[in-house]
Amino acid sequence: RRHVNIDCQFHLYRIFCVACTELGDYTKACTYSERVFPHLMAQSERGGFNQFVKAEALAEYGKVCKRLGKYNDSQKYYDEAFLIYKKECPQEDDLRRIDVQARIRFEQADLTLIRSIIEQKAVPKEARRDSIDKW
Repeated sequence: RRHVNIDCQFHLYRIFCVACTELGDYTKACTYSERVFPHLMAQSERGGFNQFVKAEALAEYGKVCKRLGKYNDSQKYYDEAFLIYKKECPQEDDLRRIDVQARIRFEQADLTLIRSIIEQKAVPKEARRDSIDKW
């Protein structure tokens, strides 16, 4: 890891997480993410790397957080990735920006749906029926 530049480290991180997700091994992705991702973020503060690679890694980490049930963290990383694409994407690369922002918004919508389902389960059935009747 020491001899690989930060862009490549972000790419490798993202590839590893995608592979673990595809294989259904979320434990490995989560363990690896909790160990490696903070290190990558600290290195990225120094600058000198491709912002889009960082945004893709942030979005991937958002997915890992979502799988762990850390919905607030997931939302934070999705928002950060979205803003990087909004600010850094050149005008001539609009299609890429729109595509990635749409994928991030899709993940955020999925996250919102999960949260609302969890909140509904937390409310007793009688209370839900009462609110439906009032509506």
